[in-house]
Parts: sequence; C-alpha cells; structure tokens
Amino acid sequence: MLAAAALVAAIHLRKKELKTQKLLFMKKWFKNNILYLAGAFIGAVAGYLYWQKVGCASGTCMITSKPFNSSVYGALMGALLFGLFKKESEKQSLREE
Repeated sequence: MLAAAALVAAIHLRKKELKTQKLLFMKKWFKNNILYLAGAFIGAVAGYLYWQKVGCASGTCMITSKPFNSSVYGALMGALLFGLFKKESEKQSLREE
C-alpha cells in the first residue's frame, strides 16, 4: 500500500514538472516570436481598416472584397514586415558557420 502511495505521489510530481516545462516553453516561444505576433496583429487591423475605408466597390477584388481576406492578408504582410527586424541570436549565427 505504501509503494502504491509513493508511486501516485511520483506520478503527480512528474505531471506538475511537465506542466512547468510546458509553461516555460510557451513563454520562451512567445518571447522569441513577439515581433511576428505584433506584426500580425497590427497588419490585421490595418487590413481591416483598408477594407473598411477603401475596399472594393465591385466585389471582384480578391483581397479587398471581404474583411476576412483583407485582414488575413494584412496579418501576413505585417508578420513578414516585422520579421525583418528580428535579430539572430549568437547561437544561430555560430551554428550556421
């Protein structure tokens, strides 16, 4: 009975450790990709505003005829634009050499 309790406690500790590792991984991922995420958000807002203010009167324009298309295109362009300003870490440059 004591061995089963110890096993349950070990499993519980391992689950807690895995949750902590996942949280740290998510924080690191967010920190590494903050420019892409900010660019996507700003681009999506800009794309929506472009659709709202300029748009396409005839409805035949592929990108600006619908707000969803315009926002997605803006998000993609914003992420790519902001991604240009991301600096490479020293580890990445050393691995490439």
